[in-house]
Parts: sequence; structure tokens; C-alpha cells
Amino acid sequence: MADFLTGAGTKFRLGPVNTAADDEAAYKLLSYVECGKVLSVGEFGDIANIVNSTPLNSGRVGKAKGSRDAGSSPIVLQFDSADLGQQALEAADDSDDTYAVEIELPNGRAFWFRALINGVRPSVGGVDDPITANVTVELVSKIVRGALP
Repeated sequence: MADFLTGAGTKFRLGPVNTAADDEAAYKLLSYVECGKVLSVGEFGDIANIVNSTPLNSGRVGKAKGSRDAGSSPIVLQFDSADLGQQALEAADDSDDTYAVEIELPNGRAFWFRALINGVRPSVGGVDDPITANVTVELVSKIVRGALP
């Protein structure tokens, strides 16, 4: 048995419009729709902006952590206009609201956050490539870590 996880079995779910959930219990109370045929979920998570200050008397750059940004995550799906999750993503893309998002790893670990869905863009490759939908998920809240049964 490998001592690492693969992405097989990872689930990406879109929840309702949400501006308040900020802990595991609150996110678990929400209903989600699973987005089918997810090919990849890009990295996500807070990173702090680094604030620099260089005093003249030392000539040494001082650094501190400033504001945090959870960034954006590219999601790639095999395009399926009949998939309810992909339909929900398209509806969320047409909205200016923030939505609850749930990502479940194969081992049951879960991540929740609020996000804007900013683009559901089809991509047609070559004759031997699936048509995909590229989704940009713009995180606007802290990431809550937990577990699902």
C-alpha cells in the first residue's frame, strides 16, 4: 500500500449562496451538489502578502506578514451540460454572490470555504482530447478543515 493519496475519489461540491458560514458545523448544515467529471482541482489556501521595510541605518530588509489571500483555484471538468453540478457552476458564474464550496479528499478529509465562481469556460482541444470546462474559483474566506464520515 502506498504511503500517499492520489486524487482518485476526490469530490468537488458547490453549496448555496453563503456569506456567513465560517466553521465546520455551519458548513456541514448546508446542502451541496456534486460537480461531476472533475479532472483536476488546483491548489488553494491562504498565503500572506509579505510587507517589506528597509531602514536606512541597517540596510537589512525587514519582513512581516500582511494581509492574507486564499487565492484562486482552477477546476477542470470534462464538459457535461447534463451534469447538475456543472449547471450549478454556470448559474453561480452568472451571479455576483459568494457560494459555499466543499472539497472532499479520498480519505474523508474535507475543506470548506466561500468563493466567487468566476468563469466556466469551455475548451476544445484536439481530436483525441475531451472537451473540458475550465472554472476559476476565487476564494473569499478562510479555509475550514475537517472531516466527513
